[in-house]
Amino acid sequence: MGKSLLAKAIAACQEQNWSSAQDYLYQLITTTELGAKDAFPLTDEEHGELAAIAMDILRHGSFDDKWNVSKLIPKLDPGIKTDLIRMAQDTAIDLDCRWFAIRSLASFQDVEVVWCLLALMHKTPEEQLQQIAAEVISHLGIEVIDQLTNLLVEPNSKLSVMQAFSHMRLPEVIPPTLTVLTDPDPHIRALGINILASFPRMETAAALINALQDHSSEVRLEAVIGLRMMIRLLEPEQLCELLAPLLHDLNFKVCSETAITLGKIKSDQVEIIFTEVITSDLTPLELVLTMIKVLGWRDSESSLNLIGKIVTDGDDRVLKMIAKTLSKVKNPTLKPQAAKILNDLYESNYLIVSKSSTIKQAIAYAAGHLGESINKPLLNILAKDDHPRVRLHSQKALEKLEISPGI
Repeated sequence: MGKSLLAKAIAACQEQNWSSAQDYLYQLITTTELGAKDAFPLTDEEHGELAAIAMDILRHGSFDDKWNVSKLIPKLDPGIKTDLIRMAQDTAIDLDCRWFAIRSLASFQDVEVVWCLLALMHKTPEEQLQQIAAEVISHLGIEVIDQLTNLLVEPNSKLSVMQAFSHMRLPEVIPPTLTVLTDPDPHIRALGINILASFPRMETAAALINALQDHSSEVRLEAVIGLRMMIRLLEPEQLCELLAPLLHDLNFKVCSETAITLGKIKSDQVEIIFTEVITSDLTPLELVLTMIKVLGWRDSESSLNLIGKIVTDGDDRVLKMIAKTLSKVKNPTLKPQAAKILNDLYESNYLIVSKSSTIKQAIAYAAGHLGESINKPLLNILAKDDHPRVRLHSQKALEKLEISPGI
């Protein structure tokens, strides 16, 4: 029966009847007479013919045919892996064929498949192929991790191994990843920190804390970002103390991301640290803007208090950022405080604000969001402004105030 089905499958391929070919292939694999692949009463040559039939269907069949035959590939001769890799890399064939070939590689737990998938992820311009390659590599198991770990002793393989680990995200990658944190290549160390950040536990948190002192800004940056995943594991004051020096890092990106990480820590120590940095004449304007934005995200009385202290800054970009930040206050108990700061911003910087329609629009928009009557006199002034968009925003804000309860 097996040989008869094989002959029918081959004939269907010759007739380009791909639906029938995959039906016969399915029967060959699932029939009780044949059972699993190791019970096939077929020669090696005939096993090769089965693989060739499957590859023909992947290349020429309909979407449904490809989908169905891809589920049969794990039961075929392992030698089909080479054909699948070749198809996955062949830029001359349809994307659908390559997509199914890549998807089918999930059946093979070995390093050769990993290298193929990594190459596709980093070199192919087709996003859908990048995505399926990443998905397949993320589902490869412990057996592959063990094989990759053995390759870490080879300098030329380290980067590729770490790139593979970064997509697998299984806890089994933690021990080998910890071993690369002293590697001379900062990119490999940074990749290691990025991987460890996905596993919040004390041993990985300790590694990230040590990386804050790394001489490479790339590594420090990954550590600062990664510690956001560890906040619940560490004492808030301790974490604030560890991060505060990095607000003065020579790399601006590190400074900026440090401010964001600090902003996620529930501690009044954050506002104390921010006060010192924001009020310093040495702090870059871009960092001040980031810190104002972060203070708004914190949505707390102490963060608004700090914003209130800098409304007299006098820089138009700072004033606009403050107004935009106040427009996002969500806590009803904080809105009166935010509304007062908005009034102070206008009054303390009248000469600057009066010349900037963008700041006035931001103020009007914020007042409309806050919905506090304390801003009504200010909105009445802005509703008579020379700039039409300022008038429009102000009038809309006044309308909101009129329909708000208790206004």
